[in-house]
Amino acid sequence: MGLLFLMAVLYLGLSRPLAALGALLVLVFVLVLSYRLEWGIYLMAFFLPVIHWDFFYKSLQVPFIDLLGLLVLAAFLLNRFTLAFTAGPNKNKTAVKWPFLFGFILFYGASVISSLLTPEYLTSLWYGVRWLLLFYLLYVVLPVNIIKNEKILKKTIIAFVLSAVAVAIMGVVSLYGQDWRAGFVRVVPISIAGIYPIGANQNLIVEVLLPGIFYLLALKLWSTNARTRRLINISLIFLAVVLIGTFSRGGWLSLGVTVTLYAFIQYRQRIKKFILPILLTLILCTPIFIYMYKLQTDFAIGIGSNKSRIISTQVAISAFLQKPWLGQGPGEYMNLTENNIRFMAKFGSSLESHGIIQKIIAENGGLGIASFILFLGLISITLKQGLNSLPAKKEIVLLIIMGALSIFIFELFNTSYYKGKLWLPIALALAAVYLFKDKQGEKENYEQ
Repeated sequence: MGLLFLMAVLYLGLSRPLAALGALLVLVFVLVLSYRLEWGIYLMAFFLPVIHWDFFYKSLQVPFIDLLGLLVLAAFLLNRFTLAFTAGPNKNKTAVKWPFLFGFILFYGASVISSLLTPEYLTSLWYGVRWLLLFYLLYVVLPVNIIKNEKILKKTIIAFVLSAVAVAIMGVVSLYGQDWRAGFVRVVPISIAGIYPIGANQNLIVEVLLPGIFYLLALKLWSTNARTRRLINISLIFLAVVLIGTFSRGGWLSLGVTVTLYAFIQYRQRIKKFILPILLTLILCTPIFIYMYKLQTDFAIGIGSNKSRIISTQVAISAFLQKPWLGQGPGEYMNLTENNIRFMAKFGSSLESHGIIQKIIAENGGLGIASFILFLGLISITLKQGLNSLPAKKEIVLLIIMGALSIFIFELFNTSYYKGKLWLPIALALAAVYLFKDKQGEKENYEQ
């Protein structure tokens, strides 16, 4: 295989030297990552928000983060291929983990059957491979298999936090040049060299900051250095302020729910001590709440968003009632809104479903939503049981799980449900549970 690739590079070198150079660099990159797979996970965690820097080959469009993920997957496969011949008696230690494969196969199988029943079945099948299969392979299987120790887990979270800080800084920069007197001012993404690498919507900032806040709290527990802890506190306040400044309803709701749940789990026996600080915080935030209320009632952007979500939900329910068992087929939601006269008359262009539930019931029907709930249920049970069985590092694992929960709650109202920004935090939570559970088991065996 390597010889064939080198021959292809040589051929390109004679006919298209720039393409040959690019292929050679990709080969070197994959070879390096195959020896240091954790570097690939660090890069994926840092570049996770970069979903709108796209590369094109004919009609194929691939975002930078997915292209990076595919290269890491290639390195992982090369690493497994090498270990298969060199592991010897330790071969079992190199076996690939397939988290909740049964649940995922049921969900993916329902989507395949649904695809085959649609008129454009090839397009629908490709959508299932491109989005459903890819999120499982790149953002669930890879992290769980590569994060083998606490050091890699911690560095992955640091990479994610650095990315969140960079995104927050971009959001602050966006405030410069906005019309503070007449327009609605909020934190939004910015363009770089004519493109919006993380997208143009404020919700795309929230998707990174939500887990980032909980990961900072986890890093604070990991840290013993006073200066580092102060820096973490400053970063935590910065991310929280920027998140609030996005004026994202889903972001506010998700942050409020997860912080409340975390506080109840962690401090329920001392909750009375927090009542006064909470009340003071609410009082200080009253102007922000009033500003948010004006957004929803006085500004066209808020009213239009409300109407869009109502009609899109009605579109999903109508599509589900037409085909309640297997749905309209993966990737068909955009076509459903495009064919809805009322939706197009009001908004002029088709939109993706703002919510994973509406998306699945419309595209995959009852079997799809049932199998997806089973998949999520298996993940939730594993996280809950794992957390309850961890006397050590329990607070850190809880915060990592809260990071995953925060983005999942947010995706109940947003559109990144098949992207790494949802599934990588879930994989980090699973990796943390597996990791510390294994360490605890090794300790108990040693003590026995």
